[in-house]
Amino acid sequence: DQRRRERDYGSPLVLQDKVAADLDVSGTTLWRWGKQGVLHPVKIGGKVYYRQAEIEAIVEAHSEK
Repeated sequence: DQRRRERDYGSPLVLQDKVAADLDVSGTTLWRWGKQGVLHPVKIGGKVYYRQAEIEAIVEAHSEK
């Protein structure tokens, strides 16, 4: 199932709660970033996921500042 998601979405998917905890932001911030086009949420079965590659890009961009 995870391999199929990676193939379908081009990157491993991470649950919203884990992304929020890893980035130390709220779910509201993730929602806002989705509306702004910073992240592109993927909804599957009532759960919200984010692409690992997009998360890594945010972390990398933030660490360069």
